[in-house]
Amino acid sequence: MAKTWLYILASTTQNTTAGPWLYVGTTKRLTRRLGQHRTGRGAQVTQSFDYDALVALYDITELTQHTSAESLENILTLQLMSLRGPVWWSVRGGSWAKKGYLPNP
Repeated sequence: MAKTWLYILASTTQNTTAGPWLYVGTTKRLTRRLGQHRTGRGAQVTQSFDYDALVALYDITELTQHTSAESLENILTLQLMSLRGPVWWSVRGGSWAKKGYLPNP
């Protein structure tokens, strides 16, 4: 069975008072997906904010037997938004990954 990965990318060029912009994603093809982000062919929002550092990586293969990878991605995105407080908008991922969906101060 192919592994399912949940990952967090950070932008070293876009920062807020709470730290770098963060992007949460999931994939079954980790090397390929990270390459897409690196070359500007990943999620729409990662094309605009230059996410260039992998800061966390979780093997969620077993968890996805009980819940969807998308649900886990949304949960982690919301948790990170909560931790960011007033700059919650600097976290993108899951249902909040579409370009233009959140404010871009």
